Amino acid sequence: MAGLRWGIMGAGGIARRFARSLGHVEGASLVALSGRSAVRLDSFAAEFPVDARRRYVSAEDGGERAHQMLVDDPDVDAVYLSLPHGMHERWACRLLRAGKAVLCEKPAVLSAEEAGRVVSAARESGSLFVEAMKPRFMPVRARVRELLASGELGEIRGIEVVHRLDYGDLEGGYLLDPVQGGTLYDLGCYGVAWAEDLLGGAIQVDDVRTRWMVASDGSAVDIADEADLRIGGVPVHFDFAGDAGEYRVECRVTCERGEVSIPMLHRPTGFTVHRFDGPDSSRTAGERIEAPLAVDDFYDEISHTCELIRRGESESPIMPLSSTVRTARIIDAVRAAWHEPRERVGGGGVAMAARMGSGCARVGETAHRVGSDELLAVFAEGDGYISHVLVEDVELAYECANAATFEHAVFRDCLFEQVDLRECTFRDVVLENCRFIGCVMDKAWLNRVDLRDCSAPGLSLLQARIAWVCAVSTDLSYANLSETSIDHFSLDGCRLREAALQRAKLKNVRWDACDLTRIDVFGTPLAGIDVSDCTFSAPVLSSDYRELRGLVVGADQALDLVQLLGVRLAEG
Repeated sequence: MAGLRWGIMGAGGIARRFARSLGHVEGASLVALSGRSAVRLDSFAAEFPVDARRRYVSAEDGGERAHQMLVDDPDVDAVYLSLPHGMHERWACRLLRAGKAVLCEKPAVLSAEEAGRVVSAARESGSLFVEAMKPRFMPVRARVRELLASGELGEIRGIEVVHRLDYGDLEGGYLLDPVQGGTLYDLGCYGVAWAEDLLGGAIQVDDVRTRWMVASDGSAVDIADEADLRIGGVPVHFDFAGDAGEYRVECRVTCERGEVSIPMLHRPTGFTVHRFDGPDSSRTAGERIEAPLAVDDFYDEISHTCELIRRGESESPIMPLSSTVRTARIIDAVRAAWHEPRERVGGGGVAMAARMGSGCARVGETAHRVGSDELLAVFAEGDGYISHVLVEDVELAYECANAATFEHAVFRDCLFEQVDLRECTFRDVVLENCRFIGCVMDKAWLNRVDLRDCSAPGLSLLQARIAWVCAVSTDLSYANLSETSIDHFSLDGCRLREAALQRAKLKNVRWDACDLTRIDVFGTPLAGIDVSDCTFSAPVLSSDYRELRGLVVGADQALDLVQLLGVRLAEG
């Protein structure tokens, strides 16, 4: 075979990264594309030239006919399958039976059952199938396995995988698809694949804790999964979150005589080894071992697949079919242990949840009660962390929280006076009947927070991030929410008199029966927001009143706004 001719099925963002890396692989070229959008394929081909005759497009059927034309193209040797997860199994099987080698984006399948059908198609046809689990092909993986196989650190005693990030806005994305979406499939598969690679034996799930978000059909899909399980008797802990106010990605392998830490486990370029010395098993200073990428995080998997094709191999020794099956089985086991969401929120989103009384916070059981002394001790640490607590009848004045994180916490009947809460994180927090006097929360991160019957006049939330926050009967008059980023903010019966929301970014906002008198929304678009049952008078606007475009108002409010614009109604 002189040169390997590649096609791409599904020309999305990740396909561009593949094509860019393919250009570095000697003897391989991109010759065909398939998709549902001619505009997207033309744009793709402008960067990575592909003959117009091999840009297969069919918008009317969502790309079905186009993808089949790629399957049937006799001048394509291999296909990078980058369609959404739920389409992988069907098209992988068609490609394999047509004699095409397939490099399939992760996760290759949605279940072990689907994996079995792909494996059958690969073995019956003799065609090559490789799941594009990138870390498997990178130099770090080989170096880690070599170290563990040497016996220098002894047997593996446990694995911990943390993959926490903030997806941001998910509206309209595949992650909200109830069939193929969710965090476990999307980013959790990387950590699962590491555990599968390093451990053999039976899979036993001990405990799973899941946070849910509203799926595209109004049901629920996972946004975070924490699981404790055993593989071959070895404890494994997974912590996957797409709604975290932090970025932390690490795989930690603990052995009898040392520990291996692999940061950026989805595209690692090195790892750190700590050895346990002495009878007290104290850790030595870490030894950093570099294992840089040859080109980028796609190159190794592409070049490996190309080499297998040239040799006529039907299976990868690095990512064999059995690994695809076992990875799917582990994910199946975690999903089988899911507890049903506490409630399924319908199309009303946050507003419905607020009316149901459930709010946005997902607190669960609080583990213990803490007082002011315990809080001050956490504040003193700097970047302190406190979780699963009840804070009740506490008064704090003139204190600084030093960017502390509060998670799964309930604050009830508390007074905070002149407390500096800048850059703090509040995640799954309920604030009930609390008073804030002269407090500062600038650049804070509020994620799934409920405010119930709170008083916070003049609260400063300048440049804060607010997501999935519900407020009921709460006074935010004179508050400063300027330059805030707000996504899913439900307010019911709240006061925002003369509050400042200058140059804020508002999305998925619902305000019911709120007092918005003289609210300052200079430079903040209000399109799509319904204030018809709110008190909305004398807002502060720019000179051209552009903020009002698309705002939903009642008839009386419309008359007031007409007068604001200087329009006079004819008498009689």
